[in-house]
Amino acid sequence: MKKPTVASGPNGRFSGSIEVQSEPKSYISFLLRLYRVQSGEGWTWRASLEDPLSGERHAFPDLQTLFAFLEDRISPREEERGEMQE
Repeated sequence: MKKPTVASGPNGRFSGSIEVQSEPKSYISFLLRLYRVQSGEGWTWRASLEDPLSGERHAFPDLQTLFAFLEDRISPREEERGEMQE
């Protein structure tokens, strides 16, 4: 797996160019937002995830749904399970 390469500008700060070459599903990143809303039953935590590369957003009505989504994203698929056993 190749490590991420970050291009720096003349002042040493990030210049906006990142090259990441890795195996599929070896690295996943999201911007996580957590916020509370008041409902009839009191306060409830809500969440959203945003893919920083595509801008795709996912909204979750509670933390359990967020955790289930993340678990699904990192769980090996059938074809990956076979590769891991070899």
